[in-house]
Amino acid sequence: MNTKKTSSKKKVDDNKDGCNRTPPLKRPELTKCERDHATDYQTSNPPGYDVPSGRTLDEAGGNHQGPFPRFAASFHKLLKHDPDTGLLTDEGVADYIKLLQGLKIDAPSSDFDHEALNDINLFVSPGTQRRRVLINPRSSKALTIKGADSASYRSWELAGYATKELLLKDLSLRSATTAAEMIELYVMALLRDHRFTNYTSANYYVNLALRALNHFGDDFKGPKEGGSVTVKTLFRGNSPGDLKGDYLSKFLLLRRGPLFPSGCAPHVANLTNAQIFFNDFARYLTVPPPNPNREFGLTWNRYVEIQNGAQQNGLLTDPYRVGDFFTPAVRIANGRHLGSLVHVDSLYEEYTWAVDVLTVGDYKRTPVSIYSDPPTPGAVHARNEGDGPTLGPPDAASLVGAVALEAAREAWTQKWLVARRARPEVLAALIHKRRTGGNEATYGPLDSRLLETTGVINEVMERVRMANRNRGQSSAAATYLLGQMFPEAAPSHPAWPSGHATIGGACVTVIKAIFDDRQPVVHQTPGAEPFLDEDGNQLRVGRELDKLASNVAFGRNFGGVHYRSDGEHGILLGEKVAIRFLQDHLRTYREKFRCPGTEPCFELTKRNGRRYRITPTAEVDITPAVAAQAVEQEMMVDPTADRSVM
Repeated sequence: MNTKKTSSKKKVDDNKDGCNRTPPLKRPELTKCERDHATDYQTSNPPGYDVPSGRTLDEAGGNHQGPFPRFAASFHKLLKHDPDTGLLTDEGVADYIKLLQGLKIDAPSSDFDHEALNDINLFVSPGTQRRRVLINPRSSKALTIKGADSASYRSWELAGYATKELLLKDLSLRSATTAAEMIELYVMALLRDHRFTNYTSANYYVNLALRALNHFGDDFKGPKEGGSVTVKTLFRGNSPGDLKGDYLSKFLLLRRGPLFPSGCAPHVANLTNAQIFFNDFARYLTVPPPNPNREFGLTWNRYVEIQNGAQQNGLLTDPYRVGDFFTPAVRIANGRHLGSLVHVDSLYEEYTWAVDVLTVGDYKRTPVSIYSDPPTPGAVHARNEGDGPTLGPPDAASLVGAVALEAAREAWTQKWLVARRARPEVLAALIHKRRTGGNEATYGPLDSRLLETTGVINEVMERVRMANRNRGQSSAAATYLLGQMFPEAAPSHPAWPSGHATIGGACVTVIKAIFDDRQPVVHQTPGAEPFLDEDGNQLRVGRELDKLASNVAFGRNFGGVHYRSDGEHGILLGEKVAIRFLQDHLRTYREKFRCPGTEPCFELTKRNGRRYRITPTAEVDITPAVAAQAVEQEMMVDPTADRSVM
């Protein structure tokens, strides 16, 4: 009888939450309760929901004779490519169709066609023991228990587009936006070895970059000053924090000190006088410095080999060799260093570094926490307790790791099911073929400004070729290929959105939730004076975190493997993933928060510069009117604007 009562009570609770043991299939999003019970039926009856998938404009409804023949503008790495054209062979085309079938992009479903995916014939060099493979397409439909499912994110709206079709139009390799982003990558490659502090009007290559980007006018979506790209906005992200202070975030430049005692209670470290050892043991973030005279994929044969994943003697045909890196490791100072960082980092390394810097510096935590100093005498305050696993540095550190996984999964959903955008190395190859006699019928339509024979764009490409020749790449002098920093070039998954960027947007958002993001970033010296920007204003934690996410995203661009929109859209997507994650995370606390009403909350400043309150059930803009107006005036490009009309 007791068992029967318990079962009945459970049924009532489930109905109250809108949850049934057998949830209906093909819903846009499973409810939280349905996801909690997903394991009960997953094996025999996998949950179905509408993943935001379908064919892209460049895939022309699946017809490989569409605007870009042979799927030339879609992600096709590791399939079989013709050595002369660089396009997919007949077998490669058939295998790309199998990929689409395996992903089941035409049918709303959580399932895959296992046989189709296994039947893809990836290029295999004779005698190959270990080969490159496609990276985790099946994670694109993974469920999650904390945060929102992949099906619920309308990535096009987060990126500022009214519809998915408008987003895909800009992501197409034939769009003016992509053309502008490709020119940006060419000039970034040209400036890889110039220190960020030398991005001045006296730098010839900087001026070359500015003329090239401004040649595109409004088609270039990066930040501008007075309607033009300037030395103050060059290669920067679209957040207010990106546009103030030095190019590099302070969180890439400040030292990580020893976490006395174990990072749990930094105030105890101060009581023990542990700070006297800071200079003895603190260390800077350093990277292996690549040899600037060694870049990859600059000859046509090498490019095709990279696309095929060709190997020789168990290695790529042009692998690393002695002399490709110098010693010792160095602090980041230029684009090549930044590209090196994002080639050797772990999933969320830069953000755990930021958490440690904040922890060692005993930066203030969120003011809504009862462990923080009370704003008024009557405010709720746990004066005899301190934060830790809840609302303290361990909370921030674990949140960074947990949300990074969810962000990566969401990025993979968008990569494989929404865009399947070809990497920059592919667009550069199409440009090379078109500029050296190939026609549109064979290689597809490109923005005419990529094909000009005179003007600043042609000069940029010529200078890139000269720079390649000066680096010892004499055989590359006649190509328009984009030099790659990495022997494998881009990873074997689609370009948009950037995984690094999506993870970055998510990680900095959860850090802002735990630490007060409005406090100044200070020098690690006695007195701890705040850092100031060029206008004499203090650099704030939240804004420098936004810049950190942008720096990491642009590091991938400096490497030659991503476009600007891959990064900017990815950061915005990651921010949303983190907010949905934090909403579920708030349900786990038992503390009373200093929040209006009865719900717990976080308050943080989003990438668009506006202040938000996050509760388990809502995301509310709480920016005061005056502050909101100041933010709008400060931002040169609104990252939430409708890009389809800009």
